[in-house]
Amino acid sequence: MVQEIELFQFEQLLKQQGNHAVMCYTPFCGTCKVALRMLEVVGHLHSSMSMHRLNVNLHPKWCEAWEIRSVPCLLIFQDGQLLTKEYAVRSVDYLHQLFNDITGKTH
Repeated sequence: MVQEIELFQFEQLLKQQGNHAVMCYTPFCGTCKVALRMLEVVGHLHSSMSMHRLNVNLHPKWCEAWEIRSVPCLLIFQDGQLLTKEYAVRSVDYLHQLFNDITGKTH
């Protein structure tokens, strides 16, 4: 399940060990809705990775600081370090392979 988070929760997330995905979105973005649905599907296959979403409409300064240029934008962290920033959430298969590469799964 993709959990809605606020900035203070995002900051806490960066202090945690493990793999975390954060989808930056806006509520009225159709592409964001599709990307979030894909993240939900892939999240069921990667239970070891926490899945989150952050409404960037509420945080323009944060977007500037993190250089979020458009939405949807998927941020993937490992042990608090940004591994990748994906703007093109191509497909469920693409996300599944991306998460496999990060978590070390081979299937």
